[in-house]
Amino acid sequence: MRFLQARHASFVLCMGVAVLTGCSGTSPARPGATPPGTAVGAAPTTADWSQVTFDVASSATADALTRTVDRMRERAENLGMAEVRIESKSGSVSATGPYPTEQLKGLGSSGQLRFRPVLAEQVAGVPTDRPGPGSSPLGRAVTQDLRADVSPTPQAAPTGKAGSGRSLDAGFATLDCSADGAHPRPDLEASAHVPVLACAAHGRSGQPPAKYELGPAMLTGSDVESARAAYNTNGGGWIIELAFTGAGSARLAAATGQLAKNPPPQNEFAIVVDGEVVSAPAVGQALTGGNAQIAGGFTKQEAQALAAQLTSGALPVPLRFSGAARFAGP
Repeated sequence: MRFLQARHASFVLCMGVAVLTGCSGTSPARPGATPPGTAVGAAPTTADWSQVTFDVASSATADALTRTVDRMRERAENLGMAEVRIESKSGSVSATGPYPTEQLKGLGSSGQLRFRPVLAEQVAGVPTDRPGPGSSPLGRAVTQDLRADVSPTPQAAPTGKAGSGRSLDAGFATLDCSADGAHPRPDLEASAHVPVLACAAHGRSGQPPAKYELGPAMLTGSDVESARAAYNTNGGGWIIELAFTGAGSARLAAATGQLAKNPPPQNEFAIVVDGEVVSAPAVGQALTGGNAQIAGGFTKQEAQALAAQLTSGALPVPLRFSGAARFAGP
């Protein structure tokens, strides 16, 4: 079994030939993490209900909207949220039930998953000095200054489309990832086939999240056959276990084999969920097992919600949260 420690973040990506258990090196669970055995889908003991509403783009077709509602219901079923009601009407979708507002909002998350090669990375608070030869890639400072003397990987080469490749330089320099909960997420709107800019989902304590320039996606959510939340008994709290399809396993092996040949930071594989980088591990060798674990100090609720999103696949119609209300249930 092999594991890769993510650089400049408290995340770990673990991959192996068999279904993985006991992957070491995972990060500590966040304070207040849900203990094993707590039912995420269980309704609160109070009579209060929540309702969240999402706006739907006017360009959405009736068929796509129907599939979106069905996918949200599948997510709710996977989470054990038996009492949730999901309805669409007048250009909006609502989710109602005796559950916390944030839990209902998660049902409307896009669930878009992409694996992109890192072209450039800048981390706040990291020294700009570049370590000498023989330094561990996991300890190397990665700054904007390092970008000029590193060539992109073949997969991450500019595609020739407007706004792609090195034309992102100006945007990378000005990208601000510091606003908590309001990070720019251009990858949600961009094609998987073009380079993008992205922020990390979380930063170091007291520091803004890292920012990235990422190449075209090497794998997407369609390459993942299943995802499930699991508790890492060796420490590190809750993780998400991924199983790739046959074609996805082959693409994973090819992508990591190529990345392993590159100098840092272009040997990193960014895992991008809904436009944010949740992990960017350095790759040291081709990974051929077809299974992966993502660890990020998740609570049980966060891990199960993310697993449900990835298992159901991305929503056919992007939803934009527009409001929430609490009221006494029936």
